[in-house]
Amino acid sequence: MSYFARPIGPAINPDSTEPIPPGNYGWYHDAAGTSRGIPQVTMVPQRQCTFQDHFDEDWLGSQRAILDTVPPPVEMSATERDGQHCRFTNSVEDLAVAWIVPPTLARETDDWGFNTDSTPFLVSANTLTMQSDLVFHFHSNHFTVDPDDDYRILIFYDIAGLKRILPAHFPRHPQQDVAVDEFLRLHCRYSLSVMIRGGDISEVYSNWSILEAMDELGVVDSGNGCPEEREMVPLNDGRWQTELGQVILAHITRSRLHGFDKPGLSVFESTSPPAPVSRSPSPDHDSDHDNWYGFERNEAVLLHDS
Repeated sequence: MSYFARPIGPAINPDSTEPIPPGNYGWYHDAAGTSRGIPQVTMVPQRQCTFQDHFDEDWLGSQRAILDTVPPPVEMSATERDGQHCRFTNSVEDLAVAWIVPPTLARETDDWGFNTDSTPFLVSANTLTMQSDLVFHFHSNHFTVDPDDDYRILIFYDIAGLKRILPAHFPRHPQQDVAVDEFLRLHCRYSLSVMIRGGDISEVYSNWSILEAMDELGVVDSGNGCPEEREMVPLNDGRWQTELGQVILAHITRSRLHGFDKPGLSVFESTSPPAPVSRSPSPDHDSDHDNWYGFERNEAVLLHDS
């Protein structure tokens, strides 16, 4: 019941300036590898933690915040460069020098987590002077700057009136080092990976609550991605009308349509063709139980078993 997208339909022209219609989309590297550097957003469906989440929740906790305190020499250099003005609003009141990418989170900007050296991040080019009340939102990836689109400011959550406070474009300082652009680019990439990912059922329901609901409805996870039915509760039972109940029923229906509830039936023996794949994501891996859910993943399992 977890999902990742797979491509269907025509590709979107990368040079198009037309707004993308509403829908669910996958983001894929092209065969030539020219798209290297975009965030991995398709194969890892769980929503990524924001920088602030790492500050608040991980095992380093407050210690990480101490480690990510801007050193006085770096702060002084940034203040001198920015002229003691907020780089976003030009305000001179209640200012703070904040990291663009917190150095202890350098590896989070690498798709594979190989970049563990924080030394290149301990520079003034990786800082901005801003209103202190903006720091939380910047580190929460509520907004970011796209240096490759005329420094357009992207606001993902209009919290605390960010649209009213922030300009449409980031005012580039005449003394701004080119290196600042690279750190802004990393922040933008990471913000996109945080905001584009999501929709996984685990964001709303824990694995335990899903299995518990299946058990109450008379459906048991067989361990190979196919739901086994004992004596299901009647379909007029109100529990089927809940959001989770409807998801479980759809899972059962999908499995029946593809014959996966029949013992020993492989993909190649299925008498019914696969249902058209919609733009909605297809099932992914449940990391806690190591189970596969739904048709796409069942296909992979059965190909190995047949």
